[in-house]
Amino acid sequence: MIQFYDFNLFRNTTFIKQWYAIVFVALLSITTISAQSPGGVPANLKLWLKADAGVTGTTPVTVWGDQSGNGFDATAPGNSPDLLINELNNNPVLDFTSANSEYLEIISGIMGSGVYNDGWIYTIAKTDIVQNQSFIFEKLTGSNDFVSTIIPWSDSRIYYDFGTSWTTNTGRISGSWGANTNEYFLWTFASSTSTSTPNGTRKAISRNGAVILSNNNNDNATGNNNPFFIGGGYANGVGTNNNFDGKIAEIIFYTGIPSVLEQNKIESYLSIKYGINKTGDFVNSAGTTIWDAAANTGYLNDIAGIGRDDNSGLDQQKSKSINTGSDVTLDKGGAFPSDMGYIVWGNDNAASGTSGNTPSGYEKRINRVWKVNVTGAPGAVNLSIDMIDLGLPIGLPSASYALLLDTDGNFSNANIHTTGVFMSNGMLSFTNVNFNNGDHFSIAVINGSLKGPGDVSDNLKLWLKADVGVGGIAP
Repeated sequence: MIQFYDFNLFRNTTFIKQWYAIVFVALLSITTISAQSPGGVPANLKLWLKADAGVTGTTPVTVWGDQSGNGFDATAPGNSPDLLINELNNNPVLDFTSANSEYLEIISGIMGSGVYNDGWIYTIAKTDIVQNQSFIFEKLTGSNDFVSTIIPWSDSRIYYDFGTSWTTNTGRISGSWGANTNEYFLWTFASSTSTSTPNGTRKAISRNGAVILSNNNNDNATGNNNPFFIGGGYANGVGTNNNFDGKIAEIIFYTGIPSVLEQNKIESYLSIKYGINKTGDFVNSAGTTIWDAAANTGYLNDIAGIGRDDNSGLDQQKSKSINTGSDVTLDKGGAFPSDMGYIVWGNDNAASGTSGNTPSGYEKRINRVWKVNVTGAPGAVNLSIDMIDLGLPIGLPSASYALLLDTDGNFSNANIHTTGVFMSNGMLSFTNVNFNNGDHFSIAVINGSLKGPGDVSDNLKLWLKADVGVGGIAP
């Protein structure tokens, strides 16, 4: 078929400008998307699977698309996991059930036929059952050479194989996993032939940013174009063997040694996104500290954050620490106004009860205090706090409560915020809260709000007396 083109169009200056503008915008969009990487660390990124992107299907998932740009999409050759929406800090996860032999497979693997000295794996996962099970697995050239993680085996030990496994153990690190079932953790698996690593050893396993195991076993990994399994495969390379029972939010694989800062960028990205109270400082993708552990000593409990970081593909608008007993949720309630806006907070873990350290007009506040770090310009947020068992009664009128904001933690001269205050079933909420970097906050009640037997109102759960509140006389 012969096609004729009107070349006079290309002599039209306006047309040419519009055409170039369209091309420029398209290229800019592609560049922006491809520039995203975990924590803004693109070098040596081999695989990036996250449950909030590239997932096809829900019950079950049929494809888990690789976000690294390398095209290592995981598919479902048999029974496969389900997608659970809003399962973990308002993010989805994939749910693997071992009884159904559920797994996913990257058909030709990710190692190819290359030789790799370094392998770093970061993942957010929850193990539901301690049993013989395989988290990820790819068989290498030697008969006992693998890339494999086990979280954990039936012996309650966690394993990372990068090279030869049980015959000489040169490629293996293992030990007690020290964790609990039915809890999410950030796991970091590290292997190198060099000791110039963030931990200073050739191999290490970290949980929530803290090293729990390390050794100097020394081996590399040579690929053999074998399948890469998620949720099965150990140790015979059959996907229905030793299937994992648990949930996975994200898997990240690098074939290079990260710097100390790069590792912190990746772990901080995962911790903010999934509400993980990791050890140490938190940083953004530019390397700027957004939570300084030393400066916030005393407030290192239930750390959580919200923020936008385009280089990381992070847009965490609502967050709460996943720790049991965590109380505070911050919700942006919409888009952040600009990139690199963060709010991160933690508390002092004060015991349930009240304090008289309040501004004029307020009777008592809860003992517990939170501290906030603000980076960039995140704007106003909505705050909600679970008041059950914090020391103040939860049945007072909404107008009785106030959010106290103070720069130094002495609330006698605190700023008072009551906008949008609302109490419902123990959940107290405020709207349009503007935090400043270094703010402390707590909750108080106005004068005359508290009553109790002998004027003791702290932690009062129930007070029934026959001279008040009785309906009827005789049955």
